[in-house]
Amino acid sequence: MSGMRPGMLQKLTVKNFKRFREETVIDLAPITVLVGANNSGKSTVLQALSIFQYCVEVTRKKKNGTIALETRTIGPEEFGALPVASPTDLWPNGKATGTIAIGADFDGAARIRFEIKLSYNRFSIAPSVEGDVPAIMDGARIRYVPIHSGLALREEYLLAPARADRLRELQYGSVIRNLLWDLKENERERWKLLKGILARLYPLADIDVAFDKEVDRFIATEYNDHILSRPLDVVASGTGFQQVLQIFSGVLSQGNCIVLLDEPDAHLHARMQVELMRVFEDLADERGIQFVMATHSAHLLAAAPPGSLRAMIDGRAHPFATTPEQIDVLDTLGAFDRMEIVPLLRTKAIVFVENREDRNLLELFARKLWGDKKAREVWDRVCFLYTYQEPIAADVKLLARQVKDLLNAPSLSDLAGGRQPRFLVVGDRDYRRATSVAREKRELHKSAKSAGLKLDLRCHIWSRNEIENYLLDRHAVEKVVVANLDDSTKASAARTAVREALVSSLSESRSEAGIRIATKLQHEDRRLDYTKATHESDDVLNAEWGDGAALCDAKRVLSRIRGTLQERKIRTRLLDEDIIAAMATVPEEVKQVLNMIKRLAASGSKRKAHTRHKPVTKGKSSEGA
Repeated sequence: MSGMRPGMLQKLTVKNFKRFREETVIDLAPITVLVGANNSGKSTVLQALSIFQYCVEVTRKKKNGTIALETRTIGPEEFGALPVASPTDLWPNGKATGTIAIGADFDGAARIRFEIKLSYNRFSIAPSVEGDVPAIMDGARIRYVPIHSGLALREEYLLAPARADRLRELQYGSVIRNLLWDLKENERERWKLLKGILARLYPLADIDVAFDKEVDRFIATEYNDHILSRPLDVVASGTGFQQVLQIFSGVLSQGNCIVLLDEPDAHLHARMQVELMRVFEDLADERGIQFVMATHSAHLLAAAPPGSLRAMIDGRAHPFATTPEQIDVLDTLGAFDRMEIVPLLRTKAIVFVENREDRNLLELFARKLWGDKKAREVWDRVCFLYTYQEPIAADVKLLARQVKDLLNAPSLSDLAGGRQPRFLVVGDRDYRRATSVAREKRELHKSAKSAGLKLDLRCHIWSRNEIENYLLDRHAVEKVVVANLDDSTKASAARTAVREALVSSLSESRSEAGIRIATKLQHEDRRLDYTKATHESDDVLNAEWGDGAALCDAKRVLSRIRGTLQERKIRTRLLDEDIIAAMATVPEEVKQVLNMIKRLAASGSKRKAHTRHKPVTKGKSSEGA
């Protein structure tokens, strides 16, 4: 992207406003993407900028041909910057204590700062300025475009002041046609640009607006439906089209230069979100329009330009300036899948698993062991990254080093108390010998500690083939199958079907397991011929097969059970979560891994760090304390 245009907003400073009790500085780029958990302050940043624009408008005065800002005192009913139930809602904890300070630094060393006080139920807005402020005020119009929430069925023509009032109150759905009409009549170049953007995003759609002030009472806005082959009012269009229409009518109307977008991805599918970000980039490059947006969309994050991300953590906005290669790493690992970037940056506690299914099963077991609330607390303090193959085979130590390098960027050094990232690797046995697993773990731990890596990394490989093998609990499966069968004869038949399917499928799995173990042995030792590998595979099976639940293909066994029940017309659900819920207890090895995850989460908790050296009460053990 090109650099900052003259007069572009470079920095926002906020203090004593909603979530930002202490002075907080947010560095802004031509496109700034705010990411973070719910209630992390993303929308508060947008609101602060919206209030800043309102303060500019109400304090601006023109005297003797020059523009100046003057202190104003207004009542709450006039303070239309934010729709709040009570004026005190603008302050932290809803108490109007102290002064709200909102300041903006612009390119060219210009600065505007407003102090807002509430006294005797009236707002006092006091400005202070530095640099060439008049030029900034003429060119830095800020407009907040909220999430689309629907269009008015009919829309009456509004004069500019009435339109401005509704926009200030975020009633975009009631002025869309007016905005389009104003663009068509008064901003022909921007109207042409809008039509070009819509054609780019919706190639088969064409939009027009008509209004005769002498005859019509309501503005009519139409788009051509390519299926019905006739014009329809935009209220009949899809919600995604209406969302795009609201965004760009807001972006291009009234000469806006800084646009605030709250979840612009709402109602749009993944490919459209990516294209939307590309349009924003083009407008920033070619038109000098600046964008500040809050989002939870993984697709917008992946498409965001380098240097545009700001992670909202602990009431601060941390620049997340990564290289394209680092973004590729996180994208490959799935770090953006469910906003994992937030716990990744906040705690630097990372769990590598093979895929999302492994993570989901661990979470189900965690809920079984600890309950929903405790499991959620632990999961919120760790980040799961995916290797999409068995982690050791994926050379997980190199992936961990890439993540460590990314997290140790100077802009992120103060996160999580300056702690170094900590890693836990949870992998599948994947038909390897127990001795091979032990050797690979030792080698991984040793290389992780080497001078070239210096990783805080722990590893656990399941003693069973994979985590799904712990679902082969016959009693739990039977309990799930008969749970909704009120007929004792049917229940008995269902139990019999489960046992027969389990025994037969495990028996059939033995030969396949032997082949896979032999293949692994040959992969470990290329000199080993097939006959010798088969003999060694038989030795492993004779020593470890038991009932087969540990070394079989658990997914295939469970599928066989489901198929047998279906063939015998036994209607029942057999979901993983139901099997785990029906277990008498969580398997010991799964408990061990969950406790490793809990310790990893606790090591990244600030509260834990503060209380770690608390003295133990006399007479009690440290475990009890």
